[in-house]
Amino acid sequence: MLKDKTKKKKNKLQTDDWAENFVFPVSIKIDDKKSKTSIKISKPKHKLSSHVLDLNQPIQEPNRNLPDFAIPTFNEQDWFSNFKQLPEKKEQPKAKLDFELPNEPVSEKIEYSQPNKLKNKSNIKVNLTQQFFELETESKKQEQKKYSLIKTSFNIIWQIISFPFRALDFIVDRTLKSFWWLIKNTILLFLNILKSFTLKPIAVKPILSFVIVCLIIVLPLQILSLKQKGSQIKGQVLGQSMQGLDALKNASQLTQDLNFEQANQYFEQAYFNFKIAHNYLTNLDAFSKQAIKLVPEAQQAENLLMIGQISAQLGQDIANLAEEIKKINSNSYEENKLGAKIKLTSQKLKQIEPQILDLLNYAEKIDNEILKKYIDEQNLEKLILFKSSLPALRDYISQLKILNNFLNNFLGQKKIMHYLVIFQNNAELRPTGGFMGSYALVEIIDFKITKIEVPGGGFYDLKAATTNQVKAPKPLQHFSPDWKIWDANWFADFPTSAQKISTFYENTLAGVTLDGIITLTPDVIKDLLVITGELIMPKYEKTLTAENFTHEVQMAVEYEYDTEENKPKQIIADMMPKLLDRVFNLEIENTPALIQKISKNLAHKNILLWFKDVEMQSIADKFKWSGKIKSTQGDYLSIIHTSLAGGKTDQIIKNEINHSIKIDTNGDVIDTTTLTRTHNGDSQNIFEKDVNIDYVRFYIPNNSKLISAIGFENKPNTIVKAAADNEIKLAEDEDLKKIEQNPIINEEFNLRITQEFDKTVFGGWLSLKPGESKKITLKYKLPFKLNSSNENWLQKIANFIGLSEQKDLHYNLIIQKQPGLNKTNFVSELVLPNNFQVINHNAKNKLGKAGQRIIYQDDLETDGFYSIKMK
Repeated sequence: MLKDKTKKKKNKLQTDDWAENFVFPVSIKIDDKKSKTSIKISKPKHKLSSHVLDLNQPIQEPNRNLPDFAIPTFNEQDWFSNFKQLPEKKEQPKAKLDFELPNEPVSEKIEYSQPNKLKNKSNIKVNLTQQFFELETESKKQEQKKYSLIKTSFNIIWQIISFPFRALDFIVDRTLKSFWWLIKNTILLFLNILKSFTLKPIAVKPILSFVIVCLIIVLPLQILSLKQKGSQIKGQVLGQSMQGLDALKNASQLTQDLNFEQANQYFEQAYFNFKIAHNYLTNLDAFSKQAIKLVPEAQQAENLLMIGQISAQLGQDIANLAEEIKKINSNSYEENKLGAKIKLTSQKLKQIEPQILDLLNYAEKIDNEILKKYIDEQNLEKLILFKSSLPALRDYISQLKILNNFLNNFLGQKKIMHYLVIFQNNAELRPTGGFMGSYALVEIIDFKITKIEVPGGGFYDLKAATTNQVKAPKPLQHFSPDWKIWDANWFADFPTSAQKISTFYENTLAGVTLDGIITLTPDVIKDLLVITGELIMPKYEKTLTAENFTHEVQMAVEYEYDTEENKPKQIIADMMPKLLDRVFNLEIENTPALIQKISKNLAHKNILLWFKDVEMQSIADKFKWSGKIKSTQGDYLSIIHTSLAGGKTDQIIKNEINHSIKIDTNGDVIDTTTLTRTHNGDSQNIFEKDVNIDYVRFYIPNNSKLISAIGFENKPNTIVKAAADNEIKLAEDEDLKKIEQNPIINEEFNLRITQEFDKTVFGGWLSLKPGESKKITLKYKLPFKLNSSNENWLQKIANFIGLSEQKDLHYNLIIQKQPGLNKTNFVSELVLPNNFQVINHNAKNKLGKAGQRIIYQDDLETDGFYSIKMK
């Protein structure tokens, strides 16, 4: 057996040696069936080529003895003879080189093939290794099997881990190859087509001839035709556009006059005029359309026509909405008119919103520079104004959609809603707008008011039904030691006060779970009476109008009611259903005025809203209807009055606020705030002669440091006596403890300091007699600086020598008005150091500037603000 193996190896080596004797191609084939390393040499079947050199044969020198005729000679005398044809040479027999191996047949054809690379170059190493392993002990073999098993396990794990990456590599590779194949074949196809044209010039001639005819004859005719069409189209487009514009102007004027029926006709006419004008451009042939696209003026004309067309359609939809609402009002068979109006508005808003977006799209394509050549300056300004107003219009429509969904929830589309509607008398100011004397429990379901309960005694009727008594806030304890529901609006943040009112009400025996609270001041009722007209109250022999409402109702509530029946608020209970019926059934002509009045009172905080539903409350916060104290990082001021002792004089007291800000050299900001109150009451008037006793609170940035306070008074003696007569043991209110934090009594300045709603609060007493005027002046340091004190000394040096830029400084102030309070003259003056320079500013009202002083003025009918950017 060993001999056979040795013999095979020897033959193999001889065969390999034979193959290595050649330096030109021979056929070598790998026999995979027998062994990966066995080589099979194809034996030639005929004489090998003369170009194959056998290294085993001696090299024969070529024959240098050539015949004479093979040696060329140059004849200098006869130059042309050198080019004569030489006599033909006889073929010499070629030398034969015999490379045949012994005992091998000769093939007629030589086969050439490239030898494959050998993966295993040596069999000897393998055999030696095998012999080496045969000498191993049995224990080593078992150990080797363990290593092999571990190696296999790791290999399997590696294959599993690497599979996603190999798969990704395969996918990427195939994708790139596919792209390359596509690109290559596309290029080849193009080259082949080009090649076919270049190789057949005769076939190209008809094509070139056709193209030349088109360029020479057809194209000039088309251009001439387009020029003629352009003149004609220009006249038609301009004519229809001008007619559409005139119709649009007439429709707009009629809309302002609330003549929606006739306005709708003009809107429809304007739409068709602009539509026809646009069709002149869109109905052109293909050549003309492509040519017009190259003209910027034509593109601008198309944009303007589309704007006119969409505007007319938009106006038509609005006019249709107004007409349909008018039909609902006149339909005596329609029971739920308010719900029908809201549903109809919701449908129309869905149609209008895409039109607004289309208007914005076409308006963005308008190029003012191009239109300057064709539109006069006045009309161009109108166009620019129209373009700039579209984003606000889009936001307005978006807000209408939000409000429409809000109204659906508010008016009980999905469930029964219970609201506590509270009437706050702002002649006796309280933090959220006024003293809460009267209220109505309103039940609404599916856009209908199903129940209105207005107790004749107001909140006083709930006194006996209160189940839980707690201590009142400290200043109220001087008037009443226990906290009553009519004093629950103690907090300046209305959502917090509303939650407290809701808790008090639900804890009474007659209370129900509330979905929300709505507060109104008498100013709201007066504005509604302007729209609805006078209300006749035969029972009280009164006719209520916007002018006499406050006086007549106060007389009925304070003096004219039946003391035995003891229902002083009954006039409000009888008035409310009549007023609401008038509001819900207003004619379409009065709807814009109603919306305007309600919007104004919401902005002035004469109406405040609170809801238990988080989504509804977030909408109230978004539209600033919630009376929430704002969170700020800069300066802040809100002065809150609480009138005690029952006087009704706050409407005749004039309030003035002077606010001054100074910046020290080290960057400290010092505020000085002065409140001046003047009692303008008539000592002979029954409602104006009372002394005004006010607990006033100043809300300023949290962690501000008090420097001085002048003008606060001691507690009035009359209130202290009333509190002493009513001392009882009561539990502390947990909500009050959480809100009024770190209370401190400063006896030096007669004030109380607390922290509420992330603000520092200074509170104290101030009383006024008719004709009297008093001031309170506070001086305090803000918790932030206006300098670069946080920079290190290297940064300061770099700033000084100009290697780096100084950071901009910002000062901003927010002033929040108290709900229910009328105009307050407010002046804020910011005094800048000499090295400060104003870069930019923003304000509710126009700012004044005198040297280094910035002056802001406001009447505070709504919240105010201003901000200064400086360096």
